[in-house]
Amino acid sequence: FSRGPRPRVSCECARAQVAPLRPTMAEATWGSIENVVNGELIGVPPDESYFSIFLMWLFVLVNLIQGLLGGLIKPMFVLYSIGCGCCSCTTKYASSMGSVLAGRPCYMAPTWWRYGMSNVIALLANGRSRLALFIWEWEAFGKGRYWWHGEGVWCWSYADCQRIVKSDQDRKRAFGAISACVPDLFPTNLLIFLSGGGPETHWATVRTLVHELFLNNGTEAYAARLAELPQKLAEDWKTPQLAQLSDYLRVQKAVSKCLFFMVFGKWVNDEEATMLTGWRTNAPFWILPRMAHRFFFNVGIGKVKDLRIKTIRLVEMYNLQEVF
Repeated sequence: FSRGPRPRVSCECARAQVAPLRPTMAEATWGSIENVVNGELIGVPPDESYFSIFLMWLFVLVNLIQGLLGGLIKPMFVLYSIGCGCCSCTTKYASSMGSVLAGRPCYMAPTWWRYGMSNVIALLANGRSRLALFIWEWEAFGKGRYWWHGEGVWCWSYADCQRIVKSDQDRKRAFGAISACVPDLFPTNLLIFLSGGGPETHWATVRTLVHELFLNNGTEAYAARLAELPQKLAEDWKTPQLAQLSDYLRVQKAVSKCLFFMVFGKWVNDEEATMLTGWRTNAPFWILPRMAHRFFFNVGIGKVKDLRIKTIRLVEMYNLQEVF
């Protein structure tokens, strides 16, 4: 078959066709959220390997029985956490604290299986309230100044908490003394993961920028948005009634719209606000260790990854990349 004469395309026309395919400087530096959330996992100890999770499922009935004992009987919970004071071997080889001090090896994974189950049972027994759970743990440890939770020591008094917050902290990628799931659940360099140490640190720089760009109520933009907020909310919620406050989704959407407006100056629609409510409804997933997520087939991590991707897509849709 004859292909006929080949069309002539000018250089200018060819460049015009190729140009849209080339990323702009903003796109090149912005990067890909998919690459971020699907990046190589950081800080996964041996006892959270898939082999460990397989064995955890294999002995699930044993773990459940131990979890019921630890989640309902306070002395058993303390035993699982730090061992027995009368026998140092239980602390070193049969407690979650001993596993942490040993680097969380795979052969000590059973200490975390039963400890994790105990925490879940205790959370359910305390009305699924995290505050009630923490108080229950504190009581289990004798209502003292400190107690063990997750992978570290917790304290409760205002004086201790204030002293720690005001001090220069050597932090790691952890949330509530539990190693964080990075980078799929949490960003790698989240502000609360950065060590403090003075005004020249990375933490201080990021914290200052966050306050100046998003939380500085002394700027004209902030004051203007705050003044406009009641009218925006009134237009969106035309006939508010007290009974409607029991509609959690509606309230969460209103809060999401207000927050997005105050931070970015954009009033999102209902569909976008529904997506943003995921930052509230998915809250229980952030406090779980990777062992729990893998035990439940990473369903929670999948939801959070999808939420993070959709939120970035919303930022891109409103052309807000330059804010970051």
